Amino acid sequence: MTRIRAAYTLTATSEVEVMQKMMVEQFLTTLAEVAFSVSQREANRETGNGRN
Repeated sequence: MTRIRAAYTLTATSEVEVMQKMMVEQFLTTLAEVAFSVSQREANRETGNGRN
């Protein structure tokens, strides 16, 4: 029987940490997209290019 080194295995904790990091990255990406959209809308409104 061969022994699998720890570097090649994932613990449940590390899998959870990876998933949490991915979720945080996705949240921050979405937040940035919303912030950019709001700033574009405000800029368009100020220059008269907006529909409202």
